[in-house]
Amino acid sequence: LKEYEPLMKYNLTTKQEMILMLIRKENKLTVSEIASKMNVTSSAASQIISKLEKENFIKRDINPNNRREIIVTLHQRGEEFFKEYKKIELHIIEHYYSKLELDEIVTLRNITLKLERLMAETIK
Repeated sequence: LKEYEPLMKYNLTTKQEMILMLIRKENKLTVSEIASKMNVTSSAASQIISKLEKENFIKRDINPNNRREIIVTLHQRGEEFFKEYKKIELHIIEHYYSKLELDEIVTLRNITLKLERLMAETIK
């Protein structure tokens, strides 16, 4: 937890972090796409998105191709959050993963990928 302490200053909930990670992964998403990926209603997603927008983590824009859709992208604090996150990940890699043997890293990767697949299947 000590390594992740700099992220604590952002005071984000798990759901807020999940939304930020989805947006970062996809670059831009509509509110309905976020709701679908999180398995919540559009209204619930909109409430979380509104809080993130107030804090400048994300921004919402009207889709020029479909004016009924709102496109959500990362904004200033969202970008800052992920810069800090990347620094922490690099620190962990340098201080912990770098001490593993290659076969241990391959095993760890395979186990992590299998767990990810199992979780994805469970969600479906």
